[in-house]
Amino acid sequence: MYKNEKGITLVELLAVLAIMSVVIALISSVHLFGQRQYIDQSETIEHQSEVRVAVSQITKDIRKVNSDAVNIGTNQFVIGDNAYTLEATKIKRNDTIISEEISDFSMSFDEDKGRIDLTITSLADNKGNQHSISTSIYLRE
Repeated sequence: MYKNEKGITLVELLAVLAIMSVVIALISSVHLFGQRQYIDQSETIEHQSEVRVAVSQITKDIRKVNSDAVNIGTNQFVIGDNAYTLEATKIKRNDTIISEEISDFSMSFDEDKGRIDLTITSLADNKGNQHSISTSIYLRE
């Protein structure tokens, strides 16, 4: 009598399913970790970029003027024809938003040295990190 032994047993099927579920779980956890890293890094880069753009624009305007064209008030910084203000989380230049996601924007002017100290800090990201740039700019006489 001829015995047909083609096919798989229930034990073999269960073993394959167990191995496949472990492999799929590993792949999905690596994928989710990668997505979280991408989102966190994208947010960090965005915050750093916002701070850099603001510092770059303000520095460019400061370097165009003499020291007598700078007026630093409590809520507004005037540099030549441009007025900078921090409203909520946005830095505005003459009512045009140049940077968002900003928590702190401060300038101080040392008239004796002809130096402006500028500090801009971003909002905290998902991990609670803030990104800040401080610079000193010396004015022309």
